[in-house]
Amino acid sequence: MRRVALMLALGLLGCSADDAGQPAFRHDAVPVGPSLSLRAGLTSRTELELEVVGHRIVDLYGVALRMSYGPQAFRLERVERGPAFEGMADAVVVAREARPGLLLVAVTRQGAQGGTTADDVALAKIELRVESLAASRVDLVASRAFALGADGAMRTLAVSGGDFGVE
Repeated sequence: MRRVALMLALGLLGCSADDAGQPAFRHDAVPVGPSLSLRAGLTSRTELELEVVGHRIVDLYGVALRMSYGPQAFRLERVERGPAFEGMADAVVVAREARPGLLLVAVTRQGAQGGTTADDVALAKIELRVESLAASRVDLVASRAFALGADGAMRTLAVSGGDFGVE
């Protein structure tokens, strides 16, 4: 009922729902076990910066993931490695949109070397331009999230996402 009253009041004042409140990203609960989650960095009316955070991942050499989002709500700006891979001159990031709203990302070390442990640390940073303040879901794709160990073994990771919208 309050939301209807707010919408009516905004309409009478010549405002839109986008003029009310501030944009925010609310992440889902972190999954149990080795996993990836999304955490918001900068959130504004024009930009959403997300960190892909690794949890309880041991012997991490690289990570591959897919992230889905509403192409009407966001436009990809850039992807870079996160603090988990900083200071590793050999770490590379490969990212591309398979189609609007579906981002493929790989962050990995190169050469023969050991892995690291990632627990509550960002593996990648993804910057999106906000095209619309309408409520939108951002998800990591569960069947496509893997950690690569220094031994070459691929491990499936649990994932979570979150909701973007104006509060």
